[in-house]
Amino acid sequence: MNDSSNPLQSVLAVDRAMRERCERLRRLARDLFAGEFDAAVGNRAAALRLEIESRMYAHHDDEETTLFPALLETMAGSDPVCLRELTELLRAEHRALERSWEAVRRVLEQVEAGQPAPIDVESFRTFIEGYLAHLEREEQELFPMVARLLTDAEIANLRHKLLSGGPV
Repeated sequence: MNDSSNPLQSVLAVDRAMRERCERLRRLARDLFAGEFDAAVGNRAAALRLEIESRMYAHHDDEETTLFPALLETMAGSDPVCLRELTELLRAEHRALERSWEAVRRVLEQVEAGQPAPIDVESFRTFIEGYLAHLEREEQELFPMVARLLTDAEIANLRHKLLSGGPV
């Protein structure tokens, strides 16, 4: 089944795109840690910074204002406590990821400006590993609930709202 015929797969495409950006950031960080620094590296840093920033904050907001409320409206049985705990945890992870991004962003901005920047390995690791763990939690815990609790039509409506904010 392709993404256009499966609404949930289209929503998951946003997470897959962010996973790929994290892997590209990991490769860029390795190059920077190895001392590679030239205009091409600066261009990669600029492009990646813009891609992550243009989607990360909007994606977090989309989930918090569109997806989480839609799920909470469908609560039945034991789901209310589980859903509330999960959405609160994911919101907290969003804030932590946004804070950890700031250290990485500052380095990327210096690199793209042609200024060698001191590279804090731990800042990159914290952001990348934290984001990958967050995506894993969404894929293992959140999206199965979406598939179970929302109809295909509701998911398609959410997909439209989530993807209308710009390119994945």
